Amino acid sequence: MEPTELEEKIFASLKALATETQPLRVPAPVYDELGMCFESFIPGKGLTASFSIQERFTNAVGSFAQGLVGAAFEAAYDVCALLLAHRPCTVVSLNVDFFRPLTTEEKRFQVEVRVRGKARGIVFFEGKAATTAGQIFAVSTAVLSPLPRGEADNG
Repeated sequence: MEPTELEEKIFASLKALATETQPLRVPAPVYDELGMCFESFIPGKGLTASFSIQERFTNAVGSFAQGLVGAAFEAAYDVCALLLAHRPCTVVSLNVDFFRPLTTEEKRFQVEVRVRGKARGIVFFEGKAATTAGQIFAVSTAVLSPLPRGEADNG
């Protein structure tokens, strides 16, 4: 799928942050794996992205793997933090609470993440995941910390 105009702008902003000592893969492979599409972005505030629900990522009862919802939150937080801090960040804490399972009857879901605050280089986030019909099925909080300049996040 071809990137949208918004995705092109986000990718250009991410590419501009790459340096010789800190190269960045843009778009990151995880975006394709999760079927991530950027829906909205407000610099310094947050973003919304949608993700595909793929049959290959279901469990024995047919529910979408909740760990991949966590991965979707992490992907969204990571982009938001990178654009806010102007350098790669690492996840210090990521919490996800689920209200109901997500089935393959849904084809996509949305993750909205927002910056809650910044202190001493640490960024605090909150997020929610919803069906395309707007039914919230999970909420999340996260803390991300910028890496020292030139240090890659290998975790």
